[in-house]
Parts: sequence; structure tokens; C-alpha cells
Amino acid sequence: MQDDPTDNKKESKQNDQKIQIDRIFNIAEYPVMEFISKFINDLPSSIFIDNSVKYKEPLILLPFKEYDINKYIQFNLVIDLRSNIVQKIPIDSIIKHTPVRDGIGFLWHCVREVFESIISSNLINKKNMENITIELDEKNWFFYPKYTNHLSAKKIELETVIHKIDYVNNNLNKFTSDESIKINNEFKNAINQLEILNIQINKEILDDDQKINESFLHRHIIYIQTDEILEADLPKHNLKV
Repeated sequence: MQDDPTDNKKESKQNDQKIQIDRIFNIAEYPVMEFISKFINDLPSSIFIDNSVKYKEPLILLPFKEYDINKYIQFNLVIDLRSNIVQKIPIDSIIKHTPVRDGIGFLWHCVREVFESIISSNLINKKNMENITIELDEKNWFFYPKYTNHLSAKKIELETVIHKIDYVNNNLNKFTSDESIKINNEFKNAINQLEILNIQINKEILDDDQKINESFLHRHIIYIQTDEILEADLPKHNLKV
């Protein structure tokens, strides 16, 4: 009896997804946990349900002719203060290259996915990170903590929903009449909620957000440390893109 090709494709896809998830966590899990530990100012054993992760792997770009066909560009996620950032290769000098932009985009995806996963499933007390997100400073190339009050966070979510529905609205000809009515109702509901939030979010709330975020300026960040290495210097277990 021959194997069903559909089953083989499904299994292959699942294996690829697992490899990608493992890759994301190998790169970002330890740095993100260290970052959260520094932010909360407590021991990992007091913060995380599972704090057994003790290693991290770099992201390594394969050589490309626009840069140097004999050199790999290596990215490491490093926890430090803003004043201590050290770059062996200034990112601004190489960001014009597509592989570099793609690599940093993948790092941003890794950090964001792992941060959200840890907050939702591996924190003993989620209140320690309530209303805290992690953002990328695209001028200085580091990830930093940002506080957003629950009303402003809700506003951001609604604006995202409205943007998506607005896109769908421009393609209503692809939907049935009933589906179009439902989409329009969802859009009106989101607009109404947004109007209410804009009234509730007053200057005092926004000023408080600003003060809290200003207090974070001296907290630890995760910066993207860059270096170039030769093939002989590649780690035994590395992730190349």
C-alpha cells in the first residue's frame, strides 16, 4: 500500500514549522528572558515557570557579493544599557543590502514572537509585565520596553482592525451580500468604539504614559550586535540565512 502524498506533504509542512519555531526560540528565547529579568529586577527562578534556557545562537547571513563573498555577517542579541552599545559593523553602513534588511526583519519577528509567548505562558506573575510591549528603535537598532495604558492599547488594536476591515471593504465584490452587510456592521462598530476611546484618552493619561516611558530610558535594552566572521570561525551549531 502506497503512502498518501497528501499525508506526506502535511507531515513535511509540520516538520518545517517545527524547525522554524525552534530556530526562532534558539535565537531569541534566552536574550528575551534575560531582558525581562533585568526589567523586573529579579532572579529568573523567581520570574519564570521554566528558566532552564541557558544558551543563545546567533543569526548568520551567508556571504553575498554586494558585501564580501568571503565573509559572513553575524547578528547577536545582546542585553545592555543604551550607553554601552558597541557595534563592530555600524548597521547603518550595511542596512542598504537586502539580506541585511531581511535578517533584521527576521530578528524583529523572533524577538516579538518569543516575547509574547513568554509573557503569555512562562511568567509566574503576568502583572509584572502588564501593558509592556517591546519595540524596535530603527535608528539605533535596539529593542526597548514601552508602556501603553490599556485604553491606548485598545485604540491601537481597533485601528488595526479598522485598517483590515477597510481593506476588505475595498474588495466587497468578492463577498456575498450577507457577508458584505456583516463586514460593514463590524466596521461601523469599530469606528464607534474608537470614537469613544478618543474621548476617554485624555491629556493626563497620555502624560502618564510619557513619564513612565521616560523612566525606561535607563533600563536595559536588547541591541543587535553585528560582526563579520570567516567560514573557519563559524559556530559548530549555527543558523544561517
